[in-house]
Amino acid sequence: KRTPRPPNAFILYRKAKQAEVIRDNPGVSNKDVSCIIGQMWKAEEPSVQDKFREQAEIEKKRHKELHPNYKYQPRK
Repeated sequence: KRTPRPPNAFILYRKAKQAEVIRDNPGVSNKDVSCIIGQMWKAEEPSVQDKFREQAEIEKKRHKELHPNYKYQPRK
């Protein structure tokens, strides 16, 4: 079983905003949800983006503790 990569700041932001976007845009496709959240991310204040970047760093450190020998190896 593959070890998942640690989430980056945008992935954490997307998780936090996905339910809200789906609620506000019923019936929208997953592709469109991603586009909407991408636009929201670009428009966010740097302080909000920094909060998610800090969370991503914490997740990265936790991931490293749980999986010390992990090395990203993309599928071929």
